[in-house]
Amino acid sequence: MDCSNGRQYTQGGESLQVLSGKLEQAIHDIQEVLFPSAQSPCRGAVMSIRTPTHLGIRTRYLSSETKIVELSEQDWYLNVPRRWHDARGIQRPLFDKILLKRNNWCRETMLHEALHRFSVFTSDFDLRRRFSVLEDGMTEFLVGFVLFKKYPYCYSSWLSNSFRECSMTYSRSVRRFYAFCNFVNVRSLIALFFWQPNRTWADTWSQFISDIHNSGYPDFRDVIGLHSWAEPTEYFFEECEERFGARFRTLYSSRVDYNTLVID
Repeated sequence: MDCSNGRQYTQGGESLQVLSGKLEQAIHDIQEVLFPSAQSPCRGAVMSIRTPTHLGIRTRYLSSETKIVELSEQDWYLNVPRRWHDARGIQRPLFDKILLKRNNWCRETMLHEALHRFSVFTSDFDLRRRFSVLEDGMTEFLVGFVLFKKYPYCYSSWLSNSFRECSMTYSRSVRRFYAFCNFVNVRSLIALFFWQPNRTWADTWSQFISDIHNSGYPDFRDVIGLHSWAEPTEYFFEECEERFGARFRTLYSSRVDYNTLVID
C-alpha cells in the first residue's frame, strides 16, 4: 500500500483480535457520526471456510461470535461467490460475518461492510435483493460522510481515488446521493438506511417520502409504490431530476464536496 495512513491502519495478515478491534472502532465511528442507536438485525452463526492444502481442501469453522476474518487471495476465490471476486470485502448477513481480502482493503472497506451490518436492507433477503443497487450506493455515500467527519486525509484520498485499497466504490450512485443531499437533509437518508427493530420498512419509506415533501418538494412521487416490483434506483433518480431540476444534474456531474450537503 502506498498510503502511509493506510500502512498504519492495516498491515495485512492481522490477528482476529486486531481485526475485531478495528471493527469495533468502525462501529463506534458509525454510531458517533451517523446513528447513535445503530443495531444489527444479523444473528451470528457458524460459518465454514475452505482452505487449499497439499493434501486437498481443509475446512475450518468460524464460531458464531466471530464477526470478521481476513482471507488470503487464494482462500478468497475459494470461498466468495464469483460475482464478488473483485470486491475488497463482503458482508454475509446469514452468518453475521465480514470477509476481507488480504492486502486489498483499508478503512473505507471496513466502514462499508460494517454499515451493511446495520442496514434495513440486511434485515430481509427479499428487500436486499430488490434494493441491492440502491443500498450499495447509499452505503458508500455514508462511508464518505464518516470519512468527511472523522478522517480528512482518508476522505481526500477516497474522493481522488489516490489508492486502490480505499478508492470510492459505486461512484455513480455516490454522486447521485451527494446531489440528492444538497436538496434534502442527509439525516433523512440516514434514517432510511438504518434498521430500527420497532419500525417496518413501509413506515420507514413513508417517512422518507414525507421528509422529501417537507423539504419543499411536495410533488415528489413515491416511485416504489408506482413500480412495486421493479428495482427502483433509476426511477428514484429520474424523479430527483424531474423535481429538483437542472441544479441536480449539475451537482451530479460535478466534483463531490460534502461541505455543500444539507445537514442539520
